[in-house]
Amino acid sequence: MAHGQQLVHLSFTGQADGTPTLIDLTFEVDTPEMLDLEAFIRSTFDTDPVPVRTTLDIPKLNACAPVQVFRRSMLRDTHDDKGCVICVTDFRPRMHVRRLPCGHMFCARCIAKWAVQQSDTCPTCRHPI
Repeated sequence: MAHGQQLVHLSFTGQADGTPTLIDLTFEVDTPEMLDLEAFIRSTFDTDPVPVRTTLDIPKLNACAPVQVFRRSMLRDTHDDKGCVICVTDFRPRMHVRRLPCGHMFCARCIAKWAVQQSDTCPTCRHPI
């Protein structure tokens, strides 16, 4: 390392409740402007907003995806899922299901739990419920 140069080591990890992220940078700097870059990078990672998940309550879910009794005729085409992708159970006649506005169908209980506890988007395509 030449005179006046500094070795800068940066390590960042993700939020405790978010996706784990590790960024490890090591580089030499020889100007004060580069040291300011280190401060900028650190401030950028420290101020990233934590994404807010929105959910639905059961009355709103009932309004946009009412419970139906499954019939084989409900399968629209060969690309339609023949079972719930949340619990990986095949749909059976007389089973309670919900079809979301995007067209994906799920067990009524599975999608209710998803919408109330996880997200107000379709677990398959992320279209808003």
